[in-house]
Amino acid sequence: MLKRIDSKKERRKKFWMGFVLVFLMFISMLGVLIGGGGSETWEYNDYKFTLNENNVFITKINGEKMAFNFLPQTIESINITGKIAPPLSQPMIYLTFDPDSDINNLLYIDTIRKDLQTSLNTIIINSKTKESELYLLPIIGCENATQFVPVIYLKVSNQTSVEVKDNCIILNGQTFEFFKLRDLLVYTRYGVMND
Repeated sequence: MLKRIDSKKERRKKFWMGFVLVFLMFISMLGVLIGGGGSETWEYNDYKFTLNENNVFITKINGEKMAFNFLPQTIESINITGKIAPPLSQPMIYLTFDPDSDINNLLYIDTIRKDLQTSLNTIIINSKTKESELYLLPIIGCENATQFVPVIYLKVSNQTSVEVKDNCIILNGQTFEFFKLRDLLVYTRYGVMND
């Protein structure tokens, strides 16, 4: 009889332990679902960034969601000569490139040119540095830059850097590095990063 009582107590004890474990698992799963799956956030100068399902960093700037390929802290090391912000604040900017660049770089340059049309929130006039049958655009170089209409020159280079000379912002890079330079321009334009 004593064995039977002990066995009932053990079963009851096991039942309640199992019930508590199932309850804890249920509560933790519910917390993950309600909490958004524990998505990571990063902060930089009072801006919060989250990584979306397309592996793009999203933040709100002036109440509007904007997408970036890189966090500001990962592109801080890009060598910058001069001040980027003053030319970027102008209401109109020429955007130029060398049309004789190799096709891989031209694909990236064309993508960045189209993106900057909307991302910089200014009038962008696309141009090229020399004659080309492939692009029917005006010929503009750094020599055409003025205080009121600066030039952004997407220049193919082995070294990723930014040079600002006489209201001309020269973005030195190649292929995927142009995305870093794009993010740097947009971050600077909206004051997320200071130059």
